Amino acid sequence: MSKLQQPSISIETSKHCNLKCAGCDHASPWFETKSLYALETFERDLDALTAVMDIGELVIAGGEPLLHPELLSFLELAKRKRYADGVTLITNGVHLHRAPVALWQLLDGISVSRYPGVRIRLSDDEMRTLGTRHGTAVIIEESSTFKHMLVNDAIDDPRLIRTIFKSCYAAVNCHTVFEGRYFKCSRAHLMSEILAMAGVEFENPADGVDLHAPRLRERLQHYLRDDAPLRACEHCLGSHGRPFAASQLHKIGVAREQQDRTSYRDRLDPAAPRTPEEAEPPPVMGKWWLGEDFVQQTDERALARVTKPS
Repeated sequence: MSKLQQPSISIETSKHCNLKCAGCDHASPWFETKSLYALETFERDLDALTAVMDIGELVIAGGEPLLHPELLSFLELAKRKRYADGVTLITNGVHLHRAPVALWQLLDGISVSRYPGVRIRLSDDEMRTLGTRHGTAVIIEESSTFKHMLVNDAIDDPRLIRTIFKSCYAAVNCHTVFEGRYFKCSRAHLMSEILAMAGVEFENPADGVDLHAPRLRERLQHYLRDDAPLRACEHCLGSHGRPFAASQLHKIGVAREQQDRTSYRDRLDPAAPRTPEEAEPPPVMGKWWLGEDFVQQTDERALARVTKPS
C-alpha cells in the first residue's frame, strides 16, 4: 500500500520561548518553566509516522527551538533517517549568533522572524551570507503585526467555527507531531494546557491521532479526510482574528492575557467571512526548504520548485 503524502510537518521542540510576544498563538509566554520535546520521543514518533507517510518538509519550531539543548541531535537524526525531503527551522533569531556551524550545515532552510524592539545580533546580510556559505535558504520575515487567535471563553456559534476551520491556514499548512500524536493544527496539542492556565476546564483527546496504536495509516487517512472542525477550534479564531501591532509583554501582561474574557466577537476581523459558504480554503503552501520562489500546488503532494543557494 502506498504511503500518505504530506508537504509539511512541524515538530515543536519546546513550548517556552525567550520572548514574550503579546497574543502569541502558542501562548508561549505563559509557559514559565522549560518544556522540551525529548529526543527519544521524537525518534519514536517520526519512525512511526514515516512508515506510513512521506513528508516533504520537516519544520523545527517552538516556542523557540534554539532553546533546546539537543537541537543539533534532532537535526542530525532527521537527516540521517531521512524523515523528510528537507529540514527547516523557524526561529526569532535572538540566539542565532551562538549557533554552531553544524546547525547551518544540517538545515536546508531557516526562517527568521523579526519583531519590533527585539534585537538580533546577526544582521540580515550576515544571515544571508551564512546561508549562502552553507547551502541554507534564508527567509527573514518582518513580523510587525499579529492576529488575535486564542480566546479563553469558547466560541458559541457552530457555523462560525466551521467557517474559521474551513479557511484556517494552520489547519492546512501547520500539521504537527507532538509526544506521540499527530494534529492537523499547531495549537490543538497545547489547548487544554493553555486553557487550564486561564482557569478553563477543557479536554480534546480526539483532536489528534495516536501514532503508536494499530492501523495507523487507516486512522490517519480518515483523520486527514475529515472536514469537521477540531474541538480546539472552539477557542481559536484561526485566520479570522483582528490584526494588532506586535509588542512584548511584561509579567503583568501575561497575567492579563490569562484572565482576559473579551468576547470572540470583538476579536474578529471585520473583513473575514462569516459563513462557511463565503469561506475559501487556504492554499497549500509550506515554505519548502524556504525557497521564496516556489510554485504553489493544490494536489496531495503539493510539490514545489525550490530556490536554494548554489
